[in-house]
Amino acid sequence: MGTRNFKIMVSPLNWGLGHATRLVPIIRYYRKAGHEILIAGEGQSLAFLREEFPGLQWVELPSFSPRLSRRSSQLLKLAKQLPNFFYKIWSEHRLTSEIVKKYGIDVIISDNRYGVRNRRCHSVLITHQLSPFVGKKSRDFRRTIVSFLLNLMIKPFDACWIPDTIQGHSLAGELAIPTIKLRNTVRVGLLSRFTHDEAPFSPGGGPLAVISGPEPQRTIFEERVIRFFEMRNEEATIIRGLPLHPHKIERRGRIILLSHCTTQEFALLVKSADYIVCRSGYTTIMDLMVIGRRALLVPTPGQTEQEYLAQRMQMFDFETISQEHLLFLDHNTSFRRIKSIYEPMKEFEGVELLQQ
Repeated sequence: MGTRNFKIMVSPLNWGLGHATRLVPIIRYYRKAGHEILIAGEGQSLAFLREEFPGLQWVELPSFSPRLSRRSSQLLKLAKQLPNFFYKIWSEHRLTSEIVKKYGIDVIISDNRYGVRNRRCHSVLITHQLSPFVGKKSRDFRRTIVSFLLNLMIKPFDACWIPDTIQGHSLAGELAIPTIKLRNTVRVGLLSRFTHDEAPFSPGGGPLAVISGPEPQRTIFEERVIRFFEMRNEEATIIRGLPLHPHKIERRGRIILLSHCTTQEFALLVKSADYIVCRSGYTTIMDLMVIGRRALLVPTPGQTEQEYLAQRMQMFDFETISQEHLLFLDHNTSFRRIKSIYEPMKEFEGVELLQQ
């Protein structure tokens, strides 16, 4: 990177917390290298990063925040939001231009925000969704069309960072294979706020559930998991993933509910948990692979990417079950296979930033 220090703007999509949490290792790395960081975002994602890095400058930059359906199919619900999606891309592109001028930004690192780029600086997009699933089939004309449109939106960026393993089995699989040739794509390793030595493995804790994702499915999943633990009569901890809520501990019978917790507290809970229940979001999977734990994965209903990832993670001995069938699982089922610690995967080790 030479001797020059850059002013870097990082901006996560506000869709659950995953897009924000996987920016943590990037912010840590470039701060340590002497670069100045500006956080641009909104809602839960911005709240999380402000708490994680209280000394950093920040600015509001509204993003597209989709609303999921309560049903098992999300396609129609999301399709109806497409006009707002494209309007938000135009709007965030305009606002980004103002921020770049005001703060003298040299580099933009945007996580899944296609409008957060500017010709005045080096613009990087982070995404593993180069060819997302739209239907159940991998060969689907709708998938081809969506992939083609996404690739066209990626092309204006100077670089596309794919958060995926550099060696060995790809976690993203078909999701990270573009339908058209893209320049300047690079796999940067797994992006996780954890490191494999974040906390010692100390077995003996109860089950842990991690709730995440957009509403209303976030709340539906939380209620389903509470009922799941009640039916098993287990002492369990649930991290609700709500950094905007007051940090408090609630007790519901034998279940402890945490609105949010720090990265260090989170790592300790993950390392000590008897077993883990969570969504099969890509960032959640990266966190588990870096810290060295398996889990019971419960895909968001109708979210085909999560359904694909849950199935793919079976090759790493994860278990998966649909949200619909979670409460019908035998109460005496043992999760011995996913209790064990295994060899963690390598995390983000930095990428050279280049000027235009």
